[in-house]
Amino acid sequence: MREDWKYQPLGEITTSINGLWKGKKPPFVNVGVIRNANFTKEFTLNLSNIEYLDVEERQYSSRKLQKGDLIVEKSGGSEKQPVGRTILFDLDGEYSVSNFTSILRIKDKTFIIPTFLYKYLLYIYKEGYTKEMQNATTGIHNIIYDKFLSIPIPILSLTEQERIVALLDDQFAKIDALKANAASQLQAAKDLFQSALKEMLTPKEGWEHYTINDVISDLRTGLNPRVHFKLNTPDADCYYITVRELKGFTIEVDEKTDLVNKEAIVRINQRSHLQIGDVLFSATGTIGNTALVKEIPQNWNIKEGIYVMTPRKEKLNSKYFIYLLSSDFFLKSVRAKAEGTGVKSIAMKNLVKFPISFPSLPEQERIAARLDAISEKVKALQDNYDQTITFCNDLKQSLLKSIFA
Repeated sequence: MREDWKYQPLGEITTSINGLWKGKKPPFVNVGVIRNANFTKEFTLNLSNIEYLDVEERQYSSRKLQKGDLIVEKSGGSEKQPVGRTILFDLDGEYSVSNFTSILRIKDKTFIIPTFLYKYLLYIYKEGYTKEMQNATTGIHNIIYDKFLSIPIPILSLTEQERIVALLDDQFAKIDALKANAASQLQAAKDLFQSALKEMLTPKEGWEHYTINDVISDLRTGLNPRVHFKLNTPDADCYYITVRELKGFTIEVDEKTDLVNKEAIVRINQRSHLQIGDVLFSATGTIGNTALVKEIPQNWNIKEGIYVMTPRKEKLNSKYFIYLLSSDFFLKSVRAKAEGTGVKSIAMKNLVKFPISFPSLPEQERIAARLDAISEKVKALQDNYDQTITFCNDLKQSLLKSIFA
C-alpha cells in the first residue's frame, strides 16, 4: 500500500449481493445469468454462451445487475487460475449472476468510481493477492469472502480517480491495439495456410481413395488418470498429455502440464503406447487438435479422448496424413458427426469410416514438404503473437503496479 494514500475495506464501501440459480417457486422471470464461464481472459464479459434461466421473480428483484456493479468469482478457479476474478458490469438488460459469483455494488458513487475500483481489484488479482484468500475442497477453489471484503481500497478524490482511470484506459487501448494487430496477422496467415491445404489436398486425377480404417494399422486411446489416479502428487513425474499440449502439429509440454505418477504410467501406456510416426487426434471437446510423434519420451502419457493412429507406411505418409486431418474441409465433416450433449465427441467407429484421398507416396512427401515450409512461417507468427501477448499483459500489470503499489 502507498503511505500517502488513505484506505478503507472493500466491504465498507460496497454492498455484497449473493447470486441465484433456477427458481423453484413461481412467479418466474427469464433472465441472463452470468457465470464464471462468461469471464474472459481480458477480465471482460463474453455473453455468447450465457445461460437464460427462469428464476424466482422475488429473488431476482434484489439481484438484478445495475451498470457499475462488479461481479466477483467466488467459487471455481484452479491451481493455475486462482479464484477471485472481478468483472465490471456495464450493460443494459435483464441480467443477474449465478450462485458461484457475487455482486459488489458501490454504496456511494460520488465517493468511489466503479471503473477505478474495477482497475484496483484487477491489480490486486494480477499481483496474486487473491491466491492467498482461497481454499480448496474436492478440487474446487473458493474465495474466503471475509478476507476478500477486507481488501483495503485507496480512497482518493474523484478528480484523482478520474485521472488514473483515463490514464489507464488510454494506455490499455494502445496495448490492446497492439494485441489486435498481432492477432489479425496470425489469423490471416492461418487462413492462407488453410487455403493451401485445400488446394494441395483436394483429390486429383489418379489419386487413391480409402477410408481411414484402410490406411492405419492401429487406433487406440489413453486412460483418464482422474478416475484411477490423482494428478500432480509429490511423486508424479510423468507428463499427462491433454488436448492443450497438442499445438502446431507437435506435442508441447511446459510447467502447466499435469503430471501422473509411475503407477499410472504403466496402466496408461498399455493403452496409449507411442511409436515414431504415430498421429494424435483430439476426438472430444476441441475436436481436431493434432500432433505427430517424432520421438518417444518415456514419461509421456495420453489422455482418453485423444486417439493415437499408426498409419500404414506403405500407403500413407504421416506428415501428409496429419495435414489432411487438420484441414478445415475434413474437420467440418468430422465435427458434423460428433455426438453428445454439452461436450461433443467423435467415436472411433465413426472416425475410421471417413474417406480420405491421396496420391503416390513420393507425391505425398513433396506435398508435405511444401506444407511444412508454410507451416513453419505460420509457427513463427504464432510465436511472435505469443510473445506479444505476454509482453502486453506484463506491460498492463507494470502500469497498474506503477500507480497502485
